[in-house]
Amino acid sequence: MMVGFISFFLLMYGLRLAHNYWLRLFFIIIHLSVLTLGIHTYRQNRENSIDNHVSGVAAGMATSFVGVLGFCIFLFLFLTFESDLMTQINSQFDVDRGVNPVTASAFMFVEGIAAGLIGSYILTRLVDSRLSDEAPENSIL
Repeated sequence: MMVGFISFFLLMYGLRLAHNYWLRLFFIIIHLSVLTLGIHTYRQNRENSIDNHVSGVAAGMATSFVGVLGFCIFLFLFLTFESDLMTQINSQFDVDRGVNPVTASAFMFVEGIAAGLIGSYILTRLVDSRLSDEAPENSIL
């Protein structure tokens, strides 16, 4: 997840599109794709945990935490040394005191963790449903 976030960010920066706020929606695609893979792998390795939705959400949140935190550390360092991008960000938003690398990274962290929590819950239910449908019927009535 972190590698996907950093790669996408650097690609957009290299194409001079990093200032485009709406391109951040592609981070959601990266985030949800990796969450799906993580939860699916977790569930396949622990088949007895499928009925426990909390463990799936916890696995998704752990994945999100690592990916989002790593990206936010990268973003903090990048914005610290790339003041032109920080100036562009501040010109787009009407904030009295301005945004600095710490607050920009903190906003991204909160946004990423919130998306991870919501996405983890929804994707856990979807993955569990799919795995339950694929499982052979071993019930004895």
